[in-house]
Amino acid sequence: IVSQFEREGFLAIENAFSLEQMQSAIVAMDELIDGKVDAFRGVQFEPGMDDKDQLTGEQRHQAVRKLMSFVDHDQRLHALAFDADLLAVVSKLMAGSEPQLFQDMALLKPPGGSEKPWHQDMAYFNVPIDTPVIGVWISLDAATIENGALRVQPGSHLLGPQEHFKRRDWQ
Repeated sequence: IVSQFEREGFLAIENAFSLEQMQSAIVAMDELIDGKVDAFRGVQFEPGMDDKDQLTGEQRHQAVRKLMSFVDHDQRLHALAFDADLLAVVSKLMAGSEPQLFQDMALLKPPGGSEKPWHQDMAYFNVPIDTPVIGVWISLDAATIENGALRVQPGSHLLGPQEHFKRRDWQ
């Protein structure tokens, strides 16, 4: 798995978690979006959403773009992020180093929401360029090209850092 990761720049592991764990995580995300966790303030809405506080139920769910910093607000989500098997794989990919959680984020793609164009995650992090960073993506829904799922360009990590620019929020 290490050689594939080094060659392709990613590793896909299907069914890493049970159906029960995935369903539980979805319920946890819904509870965060619905405001059922008082201390959680990490809901971010699609750009241009006015009167966010007036949205209820399905309207609110359709307007959410992402959740940030949630693993410490829900035990079910914390358990996924710190799963021993997951961390063992990441450690193996990091030549035995101990993984540390740098960021936790849930990206939601509401119908008609703004796109997320090709980019390199490291461009958004304020860490030295030689810092080893491995992102773990856990899909809670079916991930298909048709529904706008994340795609990775195999081997693009070997090209090194690419220039990033920002004209609008999503660039």
